[in-house]
Amino acid sequence: MNDNITEINKDSFWKLIQSAKETCGQDMDAMMAFLKDWLVSMGPKQAQNFHDILHAYRSVISPCRRIRKISRKPVLFLTAQSMM
Repeated sequence: MNDNITEINKDSFWKLIQSAKETCGQDMDAMMAFLKDWLVSMGPKQAQNFHDILHAYRSVISPCRRIRKISRKPVLFLTAQSMM
């Protein structure tokens, strides 16, 4: 795990996601366990910060996905890098 992360903010959120991807590859169950263990070790305040950031990004992406499904045309693709 990346011991340099002491507080979850927008930048460290993506560093933690990258660390999980590097450690777990495409194994989503392992990634979920990795993130859970890391967040538990950081305490409830940082876990809440992670939750808040995750849901803020999801609220931005979800409407775009619904529009794309309705129109069947590529409307907008958001990536982690474009949101930084």
